[in-house]
Amino acid sequence: MASKLDIPLKDGSVTIVKKYGTILCDIIDTKFGCVTTIKGLELEDESSTSYRRRPPTISPENRFEFVMRSGVKVSVWKADLTHFRADAVVNAANEDLKHYGGLAQALSTAGGPQIQMESDDFVKKCGKLPTGKTVVLDAGSLPCKKIIHAVGPELSMSPSRYEVQKAKSMLETTIWSILNRVEEYHLADVAIPAISSGLFHYPLPDCAHTIVAPTPTISLCGLSDETTREAEKWLNDLLSVRSHTIENNFISHFSERDHMQLSRLAENGLVIEEFMTQGHACIAITGEMKKDCVVAALKVEAMLCKIQKEFISEEEGELQMLSQTELPSKRETVDKSSKEFSHRFDAFIVHGLRVTKV
Repeated sequence: MASKLDIPLKDGSVTIVKKYGTILCDIIDTKFGCVTTIKGLELEDESSTSYRRRPPTISPENRFEFVMRSGVKVSVWKADLTHFRADAVVNAANEDLKHYGGLAQALSTAGGPQIQMESDDFVKKCGKLPTGKTVVLDAGSLPCKKIIHAVGPELSMSPSRYEVQKAKSMLETTIWSILNRVEEYHLADVAIPAISSGLFHYPLPDCAHTIVAPTPTISLCGLSDETTREAEKWLNDLLSVRSHTIENNFISHFSERDHMQLSRLAENGLVIEEFMTQGHACIAITGEMKKDCVVAALKVEAMLCKIQKEFISEEEGELQMLSQTELPSKRETVDKSSKEFSHRFDAFIVHGLRVTKV
């Protein structure tokens, strides 16, 4: 059964993941078979009805925009969302999907009765839409393909800083859910309003900052809960401790070039030691700066993954050659008085095993 796990990144880890995210994803895939997605960080290493709508209340005004290295364009607009042209617009909904006020009412009115009817049908079939969740429905007469109903956190009339901070993670969850829906439905662009900032009392400046700069997250997707949990533990240990001990018998297969790379890592004020313990090859990495230790550990793990892949490739080649080898059509029993039988017999008897037939 497939398993998915999201791991928020703490401040000290963001810089490392931003710079070495591609390497990190490859290591986790090799070690644990988990597909890793890094969200919230730009890596340095990617109409059906005749319902008549009112004219727009304001002309659209592009206040700011920039293009990320991945090619994604992010722009800030002052506009009437009921007339905004995008593949999808987001509605700041409540759990009952009753569009009785604020932006929800404006979109429902502009989109025609189909908006509320489809929302009622969804709640009737699936129940209330929990906070942090989203659902994609048809957009009625709105000038977009889909409307994404999203339920953000609801705060008190005058929320304290503690209440706002507590609600931040749920608003981030809502935003990620929106972006996941955009990907799922292959939508080219999406217009996201300041969710929860109106009737739900989330302070507008905090809301805007949370939407455009959510907490960076690493998302792990593995074949089972065991693999994702194992990958999570390895990742947390890697990013949280000052010293690292890597236990991996592929260390004994390091080439001269690999050892030269280890020596260069040690030039950064790190102490790197190779040793054997209980039949296992190990490398210990210690240093004053945690970031330097983490980066060195990442590079060593990447070297080990490269060796592991080379071994797998070599074994696959040998298996392929064996599969292409023609075996005799008839298998015959080896005579017990023959040298071949005696050789096989002697090889097993020293281990307390007796061969009866070859």
